[in-house]
Amino acid sequence: MQALRALALAAMCSLGLFGAYVLAQEDAEDARDDAETDATEVDAASIPPTVEEGCFYVREVRSFDALNNEFVFIEGRSDEMFLLTMFPNCIGLRDSFEIAIQSRMSRVCSNSSADIRYRGVDRRLERCQIVKVEKVDDKAAAEALAEARSRN
Repeated sequence: MQALRALALAAMCSLGLFGAYVLAQEDAEDARDDAETDATEVDAASIPPTVEEGCFYVREVRSFDALNNEFVFIEGRSDEMFLLTMFPNCIGLRDSFEIAIQSRMSRVCSNSSADIRYRGVDRRLERCQIVKVEKVDDKAAAEALAEARSRN
C-alpha cells in the first residue's frame, strides 16, 4: 500500500510538472502570437497606399517635383496627381531646376517611350526614360511610395 501511495504521489508530481510545462509552453506560444500580431500591425501601418497605373496629357502638367533621382511627382489639371518612376537612376535629377517631358505622343502612360529631360549637375542636358506612371491621391502618398521603394 505504501508503495502504491508513493507511486501515486510520484505520478501526481510528474503530472504536475508536466502540467506546469504544458502551461509554460502555452504561455510562450501566446506571447509569440501576440508579438507576431503586433509585428503584423506595424507592418500594415508602414505599407504605402495602393495606386493604379495612369496616364496624363503632357500639356496638362502644371508642376513637377523630383522626389529623388528615381521618382518624379507631377500635378496636372483637374487635380490629377501622378508618380513617375524613372529608368535608370537619373543622376542629378533631384537637384535639377529645369525639368521637361518629351514624348512623341501627347498622352504619357507607363512604357510609352516618354522621357524626362533636365539639366544635370554639370548643367548638361540629361535624359531619363519614364518607365511607370501611377495615379496617386496626393504628394504625401507619392512621397511615401517613393521612400518605400527606395529602401527596397
